[in-house]
Amino acid sequence: MCTKTRVTENVVLMRCHQRVGSLKREIMRRRGRTDANQKEIVKTFRQLGFSVAITSAIGDGFPDIVIGKHRKNWLIEIKDGKKVLSQRDLTVDEEEFIADWRGAIYIVESIDQAVALAKLLDGEI
Repeated sequence: MCTKTRVTENVVLMRCHQRVGSLKREIMRRRGRTDANQKEIVKTFRQLGFSVAITSAIGDGFPDIVIGKHRKNWLIEIKDGKKVLSQRDLTVDEEEFIADWRGAIYIVESIDQAVALAKLLDGEI
């Protein structure tokens, strides 16, 4: 099961403690959707000196963007913080990907959270 852990007031880290669903992937790839706030969040990370690869079109639960700075990379799942909570839930594919991934995946719902995460990650560098 996946849990959201609040790292700071504005930063959420996604962790999975056990496997969710099956490892089997469907033959047909599910195309990812882009959240309404993705462009602004991408722009924010770039203005703060991060490289950004937009990966939302990969689908199959892969996070929306990968950011990098100082030879380190982080996976970021973007959710639209203006939507009701039920519409911000992770999809089954996202939960399965996070459960299988052996690294951290951060969830960002707003520009403020992107700035807070960038500050946190800069402290890790």
